[in-house]
Amino acid sequence: GIFTSVLHHRRAPPAGGADATLAVTHALVVQLLVGRAGAKQPLLSPEARIGGSALALARLFGLLEMAPGNFPIVTR
Repeated sequence: GIFTSVLHHRRAPPAGGADATLAVTHALVVQLLVGRAGAKQPLLSPEARIGGSALALARLFGLLEMAPGNFPIVTR
């Protein structure tokens, strides 16, 4: 889920009442994280399985943006 603007991963069955679910391969997640795949890739890739509304997923991806390359992951 998304909490405080951060996408958190946890292995679990799909949430009841979800508008959409998305299952992707590890390789596709890595491509997304390093910027080698765009937001449309999970919607079009054979490495992804969509349950429910693809439109809902497209709306979610439209809200996401890449952090700048100098984003401080660990701060003091």
